[in-house]
Amino acid sequence: MSTTRFSEETGITYGEEAGGWTHYDNNDGHKRAVGAKYCTKAALLADHENYLIRAGWMKGTVMKALFVVIIKDRHADVDAEAFDNPEDAIAYAKRMVNMMCRHKEDIEEELNEAMIRGGWIYYCRYSCESDCVYAMKKVLNPELPKIEGN
Repeated sequence: MSTTRFSEETGITYGEEAGGWTHYDNNDGHKRAVGAKYCTKAALLADHENYLIRAGWMKGTVMKALFVVIIKDRHADVDAEAFDNPEDAIAYAKRMVNMMCRHKEDIEEELNEAMIRGGWIYYCRYSCESDCVYAMKKVLNPELPKIEGN
């Protein structure tokens, strides 16, 4: 379980339970699942800050985001599809892997902490030629970085 506010004993935390990942409210001293269930930790973390804002735990503006699935196959053009939530994006990506993969033993799902920090919510290589499907969170209308002199 990871803490997002206060401590392990109080505040909002998140963790894995049967059926997926969820947020927990521990403020009354009792761990209680709150909010949506996510199929992966990456999907929960992609929506984590927005969840805390929606639930009133953080001040801020809910970020408008897209979840983009990219399909890179050496035998076809690169394709992209956009979704409004991480769960649908991951489900679509997995369906595409199963549809495009010729040999099931070539399927290699991978998602490390660096990928998650970079906004990735799913990655799967499905051939010996490095064909892959991945999904990422992209914020709509991001602020441009401020550059001195411009």
